Amino acid sequence: MTELNHRSIVNLAKTRPPKSSIELIERQCLALLQEAHNGEGNYLISAPAGFGKTSLLVQYFNLLQDDKKHAAWLSVSESDADPIHFLAGISYALQSLGKNIGVASQALIGSGMVLSYRVILTTLMNELLSFSDPITLILDDLHRANSPDVENIMVELLGAGPHNLRIIIASRTSFSKFGKLRAQKNLIDITADDLKVSYSEAVKILSDKSLPSLSNENIGTLLERVDGWINGLHIAALSLKKDSDIDEYIRRFTGRESDFSDYIEHDIFSQLPDSIKNFLVETSILEILTPELCDAITQQQDSESILTQLRRMNLFIVTLDEQLACYRYHHIFRTFLQAKMSSRTKSDLHQIHRRAYKWCLSNNLLHEAINHMLIVEDWDSAAAAIESGLEMLLSRNRLATLGSWINSLPKEYIQESPGFQLGLAWVEILQRDFPNAISHHAKAKSLLKKTCNEFTSNPKTLNKIQSNINAQTGVITVVSDNEIEISKFANSGDIDIQKEHIFFYNTYIAALVYAFMHQGRFDEGHRLAVANEVAGGIDNFRATVYILIFRGLGYRLSGHLKQANEQYEKAQLVAGKGFIDQWMPFAVPSALSAEIYYEWGDFDRATACIQNCAVVKQEASVIEPLICYFQVAARLAMLNGNIEGALQSLAEGEALGKQGQYDRLVAAMLCERVRLLTKSSKFEAAATAYLDLKKLKPINKTQVGTSPEHWSALLYYIDMGASLYLLGSNKPEEALPHLTKQASMARKHNQHRHLIKILLAEASALHKLGKERSAINRLSESIQLGGNGSFLQTFLEADPNLHELFQKTLARWPNDDTLSNTPEGEQYLATLMDKFGVNPTGAEEISTDINNIEPLTPRELDLLKLLAKGLKNKELALEMSVSQHTIAWHLKNLYAKLHVDNRTAAVTVARHFRL
Repeated sequence: MTELNHRSIVNLAKTRPPKSSIELIERQCLALLQEAHNGEGNYLISAPAGFGKTSLLVQYFNLLQDDKKHAAWLSVSESDADPIHFLAGISYALQSLGKNIGVASQALIGSGMVLSYRVILTTLMNELLSFSDPITLILDDLHRANSPDVENIMVELLGAGPHNLRIIIASRTSFSKFGKLRAQKNLIDITADDLKVSYSEAVKILSDKSLPSLSNENIGTLLERVDGWINGLHIAALSLKKDSDIDEYIRRFTGRESDFSDYIEHDIFSQLPDSIKNFLVETSILEILTPELCDAITQQQDSESILTQLRRMNLFIVTLDEQLACYRYHHIFRTFLQAKMSSRTKSDLHQIHRRAYKWCLSNNLLHEAINHMLIVEDWDSAAAAIESGLEMLLSRNRLATLGSWINSLPKEYIQESPGFQLGLAWVEILQRDFPNAISHHAKAKSLLKKTCNEFTSNPKTLNKIQSNINAQTGVITVVSDNEIEISKFANSGDIDIQKEHIFFYNTYIAALVYAFMHQGRFDEGHRLAVANEVAGGIDNFRATVYILIFRGLGYRLSGHLKQANEQYEKAQLVAGKGFIDQWMPFAVPSALSAEIYYEWGDFDRATACIQNCAVVKQEASVIEPLICYFQVAARLAMLNGNIEGALQSLAEGEALGKQGQYDRLVAAMLCERVRLLTKSSKFEAAATAYLDLKKLKPINKTQVGTSPEHWSALLYYIDMGASLYLLGSNKPEEALPHLTKQASMARKHNQHRHLIKILLAEASALHKLGKERSAINRLSESIQLGGNGSFLQTFLEADPNLHELFQKTLARWPNDDTLSNTPEGEQYLATLMDKFGVNPTGAEEISTDINNIEPLTPRELDLLKLLAKGLKNKELALEMSVSQHTIAWHLKNLYAKLHVDNRTAAVTVARHFRL
């Protein structure tokens, strides 16, 4: 029939308007839709079956195409109750326009990314906005997609959708959430009253040459009996062709649906050959008819010729695509046939559905296959099919469908199946329902332990379930942000997942890379990521993107911002090739890059990244992108003098953290809030945030944060926020213990990004305590670390009282240290010196006449170089292998030759000569 697979055929059939077997009369209510065509209205055509809704939509669609307008069609089915499936159908329909609309959304859906449907909806709306011309989307039979999520999608599209999108809906029912749309003039109703057949339309329908001539009175009577129901009028027309006594027929004609059934039964069905009758009844279980599928169900080989014959007979069969030989029965005709089908024996019914199930399963139609088994309550087959498709459904983000299928099974199947318990846990993980996810995960592990012996004859199934459990363990650990469990996970040892289960394997690897990075084990994390890529992990799209992001997080924590941004850009590039168009960046790496651009002082690019991050709250599977998003948004607002906007951003992040029970996100927001409030001299509000921060504690403080074996970002934010408040309250002696503890932990775990901020806070505390030399040492260490990532804004936004110390530190910077000896480091130092108003050639005035300096011996030159490095007398003595008394004598002679009287002046001379 075609080279297309049957899934593609089904998709195509749903995106083509059906072709009627009878000539359609132009409906007068078409004028209402033409108003939408010329204006800006969205329309809901709501009426019972048989009122001509689909026929009206077909006419309108053809009108749009005749006018060279952009129109897309989707016939909605029960499977579209899954919001991901529904959006996939819309994006597939939009692709028929040939303008690349829907391509990014479709690729995102097929990417394997575990994403909220809202992310895909946002992507789709951006795609529509990128196309300037008006687009009309026609959705037929929307009532069949009966779910709250689909209703929410429609409310979003109708109420806040792209300005160039018009939506025309046909449905047997209305929707509870559409009331507000009507009030806002975003939706106009066309009701059953609007669809009632007019007298002039009735005349056209009943004026067929094959019909007997009818008087105006007869037409009026028939029209009154059908009460405007167009199907009733067509029934009358069909019956009149075979009834010689017009007056008698009209006398007994009621116009009700029972007349239609009686007509089909007596005038059509009873006169067909038994083989055709059997074909019609058995194939009525199908939503879409294709010759191959009909052959499988009826166990015949002539379905194609039968379908062609039915079409030529105008026997209530609707052509969906003539070239692909796709059809469906008229809804009312199918209802009649299904009533016949229900009279079959239970065994017969089961066998027919089972034949459909087997064919669908072997032709990549898993959804249809499972539904056939659910209809006849063949729970064993349905359960087997669901379990076999579990990994595929997860990789395609069909979690709503998975949850619906599992919950359709009897409770005993769910309760006793580790696979179904894991499936429900995956659904709940996406919904961030961690208590239930953890419960189902634990139940799955318990079940596997109890039933392990049952799998001895099927080790592949056992390995698959165990791989699923291990992968899910990793994901739950990471996304729930439990630092104790993350540390345990990083120490868990070998990877116990079969590589053949690619989704589970790479999902586990991605989670493990994150755990390594979180604990400061950067080398292990990078090596694992590279090994996975070399081994072919790139085949798992979702894992590939997130492994790149997690590598970037590792570089970020170690203070290497350039390398971090490179990883984010790679993730963005991979995502762009896979599912995101150039105008719609992937929000997670964008949020992370925003932080880096802000740090580098590139506020325009930081702002651009933040503007692309509206959906990061749905996309982010870990906490860091959320922290970056809200912090950068707040800091950009502060730059513009909008402190209330900054505090609002932080409040949103805090609320999100509390909602998801993410203490680290809450702590990061409160810490930043304390910083902004103390900087703005709002000490009373800062005190409130400080007290809220103190209430946050690790789950088990003896296990994490206080032990040198574990790094706790939560404790970092708690101690850092407390220190900033105490410094702002002029209590440096109370702040120092917090900072000293965190500095030690940060050094231990290579958390250089955090260490830079800790050192600056320590410098502030020491400066307040009058310990200038110690403060300068902290500044020197922070600048040295900052050079790895070209940190800038962190220093510029530090305590203003440190400005002079920064100048002294930079002015005395050694010329032979590691930072000065690289072009990048030299440029970085030059940038910092410029920002702090330091002359790169030496800002301190030399108190001696350079030209009168006496020649120095080689040993005196060495001594002067060591002085420039900041060594004290004891250290100088050790370095030069002499006593401290001898060093003092050498220094006295050196000062005399340099014509200076102290160590500081001697160091200034050394710097002048770049020693």
